[in-house]
Amino acid sequence: YLLKHSQHRFKLTMAYLINPILLNEYVANAHVDVFLCTTLIGLIGCLQHRRYVGAILAGVAGVLTKTLPLIWLPLVVGFLIKHRRWKALTIAAGITLLVIAGLSVTVLPTLDAWKSLLNPATAQTTARSLHHVLYVSLRSLTPVSSATRETIVAMAARLSFYGFILYAGCIYLRLFFKRQYAENDLVMDMGWITLVLFLFATPWLMPWYPTVLLSIAVLAPNASRFALVSLTFCLSAGAIVGPGSGMQLVSLVSCLLSVGVPIGVLLNYSRLRFLVQHLHRWHRGRAIV
Repeated sequence: YLLKHSQHRFKLTMAYLINPILLNEYVANAHVDVFLCTTLIGLIGCLQHRRYVGAILAGVAGVLTKTLPLIWLPLVVGFLIKHRRWKALTIAAGITLLVIAGLSVTVLPTLDAWKSLLNPATAQTTARSLHHVLYVSLRSLTPVSSATRETIVAMAARLSFYGFILYAGCIYLRLFFKRQYAENDLVMDMGWITLVLFLFATPWLMPWYPTVLLSIAVLAPNASRFALVSLTFCLSAGAIVGPGSGMQLVSLVSCLLSVGVPIGVLLNYSRLRFLVQHLHRWHRGRAIV
């Protein structure tokens, strides 16, 4: 239904539904990210059909699964403010407050219960990320003390977080200053800030985290660069070469595969596209001969 205007509707639907990465993470391993992806699909669908109240409520539902939609909701709210959709904002805010009130007297009655949604078990830990590359490198290749190592890694984590906030802030500001900014632009910005968060600012990165990017890659039009980087990210993050959170040098291989490969594709997309086009023309030429 969401792809009814796409000429590749069937192929994209099948590529998502029988994607081995998603089947492995959502069906075989039963990660809750399947619910996050479902709410994201609902959010994008509501945006594309201009059902803005539903879009915000889908984002709120996603927050109750994982906190990632917290970086999407400001974009959605900013978009509605830009287009003066005050009625939709008011209705969505009212329903959201009712949901919060209902949860506060039932399953989330305390502040600690609400904090549990933030996954506190992974605080100050690293795995499969640039942060873990730094941690293992300092531990194995330098003589610095444990306290110094922890300080350096914590500082790097803060700097990467502030860098992400700066990037996201620029995206949010562009939303207001760009004259022609439609729903599809919003969806793409949601995708890019999520990709940048995972690649550069997430210390604890698990193989199933980037799967959420595939929902955006399938539903966003003209997103070939984003789609290629996202697919590469999902494939590389699932590579198992030693423990991605271990302290041995082999863990560096897992980390570099997880984030180094998609970063390389991101930075060299134009060259890769030219190479693919050149190989395609060469193959067609051989077929004609």
